[in-house]
Amino acid sequence: MKIISALSVLGAFVGASVDRSALYDYYKGINKDELIWAVNCGSEKPLIDKDGVEWQADSNYEGGIKSSEGNNHRWIVPNADIYHSERWSKSAKFSYFLPVYNEGHYTLVLKFSEIYFDEPGEKVFNVYMGDSILLHNLDPVESAGSKMLPHDEFLEFEIRIVSG
Repeated sequence: MKIISALSVLGAFVGASVDRSALYDYYKGINKDELIWAVNCGSEKPLIDKDGVEWQADSNYEGGIKSSEGNNHRWIVPNADIYHSERWSKSAKFSYFLPVYNEGHYTLVLKFSEIYFDEPGEKVFNVYMGDSILLHNLDPVESAGSKMLPHDEFLEFEIRIVSG
């Protein structure tokens, strides 16, 4: 299975009590040898993380606003540099164009962490692939349990070429 990895770090929140013991394994599941494309959303610089995954500077997008607010905070999880920046929009949609041209099964890895808002419900959004909703009413603070904690989504899909 090929893996497409697209980072959409969209915000930040702080919650009440959070079980942090499981966070050391949160990053597992990305095999760098199977990556097709990895982008550090909102960042002007590429990044090689501690596992050797190469994240390119923000590219292949249309719209949205970049932010590196996460650089101004102390992170409690390992390998968190990828969560320091984001691309977001208050009203308009923004898009990333994934460079996938071959038929096959893929996994889209979306990495989120709220770096601005503090409470659940302050940032809630949908994630689409084309016209299909992949994630409905995603709330990064509620999903991660707190501001400045990672929440990753692994979405499997298939590309088929349909002839005319």
